Amino acid sequence: MIARTADRALLIFETFAERLEPLTLSELSRAVQMPISTTAKLIKTLIARGYLYEVNCRKAYYPTSRWLQKAKLISSADRTVERFQPFLQELRDETGETALLAKRLGVQIIYLGISESAKDIRYSGQVGDIKEFWRTASGPAMLAAMPLVARLETIARLNERQKMLASASDGSILASVNEGLTRKWWLRRGEGASDVMSISSTIEMDDPLAFVVVGPVSRIEPRLNEMVKTLLRVCAGADRMF
Repeated sequence: MIARTADRALLIFETFAERLEPLTLSELSRAVQMPISTTAKLIKTLIARGYLYEVNCRKAYYPTSRWLQKAKLISSADRTVERFQPFLQELRDETGETALLAKRLGVQIIYLGISESAKDIRYSGQVGDIKEFWRTASGPAMLAAMPLVARLETIARLNERQKMLASASDGSILASVNEGLTRKWWLRRGEGASDVMSISSTIEMDDPLAFVVVGPVSRIEPRLNEMVKTLLRVCAGADRMF
C-alpha cells in the first residue's frame, strides 16, 4: 500500500524535474491531483525543511539544492551500484546498446543502474524504473536464480498479478523461465515497445542481480549470438569478482 502523502511529495519533485520552472500553488495542486489546501500544507512543510523556496516574482515555488546535496550523499554510499558500474559500462561499450542492472523487488523488477547507449536511437530507461516480471528479460532470469519451491510460489503470485492487472503476455511465465535454464540467458521481445529487444543473465549472489542489454530489435537480432557471448562473459567476470 502506498502512503499518499509521501507519494505526492515525491510527485512534486518529479513535476519540477519535468517542467524545469517555478510553479504556482494551483499548478502544483493540479500536477499532484490534490486539493489546494492540502497542497499548500505540503509546500509549507517542504519550505520549512529547506527543500523549496518561494519565487516572489510569480508567487511560485522551486526546489533548493538541498535535495540534490542529500541525493548525492545517499548515492555515494550505494556500494552495490558502485561495484557493478564498470561492468555495465563494459557491457554498453562492447554491445553498443543500453546496459541495465536489475534486482527483484517483491513481485516486480527494479533497475538499480544504467549505462545508456551513445546511439541516437536507443533504449532510454531511468534508475528506479519498475517493471513487471513478464515485461523484461530480467524477470525470468531472476526467477531462474531462485530455489525451485520459491520460484514456483512466485510464479503463482505473478499469474494472479497478471489477472489482477488484466495484463497480457506472449506466453506463460514458467515457459519463459524454462526456455533459458540450460543456456543461462533469457530474451524478451518488447521491453516497453514492440520494436525493442532485451537479453539478460544473472550474477550468482545470495541476493541475485541481473545484467540486461536493451536496444532496437533491428540491431540486437542480427548480432544476438555475439551480444549473448559478451553478456555471459561480463556476468562471469562479475561472478569472479564478487
